[in-house]
Amino acid sequence: DLNTTYLLGTGVLLTVTGNFSNQELTLEAAKQNTWNLDTDETASADDLRLYAMIGANQGTPPAAGDITTAGNLLTTSAVFAGQAAGAEDGSGGGTYEFTSGISPQYQDVDGMAVNTTRRLWLRADTPLTTTSDDQQAFTITVTAYSGTNN
Repeated sequence: DLNTTYLLGTGVLLTVTGNFSNQELTLEAAKQNTWNLDTDETASADDLRLYAMIGANQGTPPAAGDITTAGNLLTTSAVFAGQAAGAEDGSGGGTYEFTSGISPQYQDVDGMAVNTTRRLWLRADTPLTTTSDDQQAFTITVTAYSGTNN
């Protein structure tokens, strides 16, 4: 349906693997069809607003209103999740990160150790209008980096 908000109800389990601690994550998306990824929260034809938030590995989905703001829109460029380097105080509220007051979803996403689990929540706001009746698909890529890069 057009002009509708959808929330991925189960979230996607993320598990930090590898052989180094202090891992940071980046997220990026790519369109596969007609619709573009919106970058400014302005509803327009063929622009999907696709928001992402990473939080605790638990089964309670956040409210759709907890997954908002242009800073949490997935883009075609890799963006680090969490707080900016030097400002990682554990309070949350960084890019793709719930604030510490949002419970039970909040869990820090900066400097994660191997075997840490988190849950990726997605919200999609469909365009007001579209030029295509075809099903639309997007690819989301999550990549881990050493915390020294963030």
